[in-house]
Amino acid sequence: MSQISGEWLAALKNEFQQPYYARLYKKVMEEYRTQQIFPPPQDMFNAFEYTPLNDVKVVILGQDPYHNDGQANGLCFSVREDVAIPPSLVNIYKELHSDLGCYIPDNGCLEKWAKQGVFLLNTVLTVRAHQAFSHREIGWEQFFTLAEYAGQTVGTSATERKAERVLERICGVDPGTVRKIDGRQRKQFADCLGERFFGFPPPFPENPDGNDSTDGFDWNGIRMLFPAPAVDPDGSVVPLAHTTAVELCEATDLYLCDKWRYAPLVVAILCRPEGEPYREQTCRHRAWSMKKLPMDIVLRLYDMLRQAHRYLKRNYPLCYETPRTNGEKTGREGPTWNELLLWAGHFRIDEIEPVRRMNCHDFMDLVQSRIKMNG
Repeated sequence: MSQISGEWLAALKNEFQQPYYARLYKKVMEEYRTQQIFPPPQDMFNAFEYTPLNDVKVVILGQDPYHNDGQANGLCFSVREDVAIPPSLVNIYKELHSDLGCYIPDNGCLEKWAKQGVFLLNTVLTVRAHQAFSHREIGWEQFFTLAEYAGQTVGTSATERKAERVLERICGVDPGTVRKIDGRQRKQFADCLGERFFGFPPPFPENPDGNDSTDGFDWNGIRMLFPAPAVDPDGSVVPLAHTTAVELCEATDLYLCDKWRYAPLVVAILCRPEGEPYREQTCRHRAWSMKKLPMDIVLRLYDMLRQAHRYLKRNYPLCYETPRTNGEKTGREGPTWNELLLWAGHFRIDEIEPVRRMNCHDFMDLVQSRIKMNG
């Protein structure tokens, strides 16, 4: 496998130490030994070779290399000068000519573009001969996403679209949800990942709007408080100390269903002005105004929620067990948290409402006790 050097090596060296890259390297080497793979191994990283990191002006993405004999040369959409111009590149040339009046070259070699700062990167860098997409999902996607973002961050201000791909590929956020996130926040979050993997720009600020984020945040002129912890007599921290059962169950079910899509609603459920009781309609109405909520607020709240469940699982382990029959799994995931709440109230309206309003820790104690009673 060819080597990455220079500025790109400095930016990506930590990535090469990641476990997924070791697996990717092993897989690609095995494929070159046992299959016909394009491009030739010495051309695999040509995009990085021809366009140094600090020279990147534009990023153009392809899918995977051309899979017919003699075509792929390590640059997306590009072929050697003695190879017929592929249809995809013909279309690119036509658009450049019709939109900007650019002349149409007589060959498909794009090395000149690459040397002028056009980063021509395929999202998958290798392919089996005559088998398009054959190396999809072997690990290239994660590598290219951060490499692309590194180039985009240094070379141009148009980073928001690249931040989308960081969130999609690295964090598993569905594209529709990503596009609902404020562009500035997408970039800040992607920069945070960049700091971790590459050491380039600093992570997003803890309070980008100048708010004191210790206990809450300001939203539309209202001070919203994070769910407060408490301290036990033995000095241990009790998360979500004043959160009710219905808040815990509603927020957890939404988080488990699709934590990014329902992020505004989860925040509206768990974060409220001081002294305001939980009201479902108020939360749903407020969530509509939180669709552009800063990502750092969501991440901080989700960290609190995860810490709370770790604490609750240690203290009430039976509440987290999957239902079993005769020692075997029943084949279902188990009840949702709202179903657990209904079960704790015996599915009776007059009993469910008091359970909904009780403290979430008392609720967990009640559920664990009833699980023990029912064997």
